[in-house]
Amino acid sequence: MHLRTNNNPATTLPQLNFNFDDLRLRMSEFSARFDDFIEKGRKKVLEERNLFRMSVAGVQGNPHTKHPSHPTRCR
Repeated sequence: MHLRTNNNPATTLPQLNFNFDDLRLRMSEFSARFDDFIEKGRKKVLEERNLFRMSVAGVQGNPHTKHPSHPTRCR
């Protein structure tokens, strides 16, 4: 029994379909969602930082919380 071999690489390799168009579309959708997530997170951090700064400024501006040795209290 003699097996016939085919030496043509185009007929011996399996056909692969990577579907790059679908991958490109899914990556684009992911990038848009990720950018939105980052932007919302950035806004939240800025809002929290501003609230913290306002609360610190409120505490520092309250005359009842100033230390007795503070120059504005000593006259």
